[in-house]
Amino acid sequence: MTRAPAVESGPMNSPVVGLRVAGTIFGLVAAAHAARLATRLQIVAGGWEVPLGLNWAGLVVAGVLCLWLWKLSFGSSAKKNGS
Repeated sequence: MTRAPAVESGPMNSPVVGLRVAGTIFGLVAAAHAARLATRLQIVAGGWEVPLGLNWAGLVVAGVLCLWLWKLSFGSSAKKNGS
């Protein structure tokens, strides 16, 4: 039976990178929700007008996830560096 080659631990294999990328994506989603709220842009999907209240919920959820993932990424990097 052959084994898969060992994955080298480089900068792109770090969980910190994954946390920061995911946090950044959630930050961009939160910014898009904030932009819709600021411009009061009307969105109609299938004949249904999407209420702005959904953007408030999306802004809060995406913003909290963004902050939480970034906070976790800094905690992970501190543990990795031995602090």
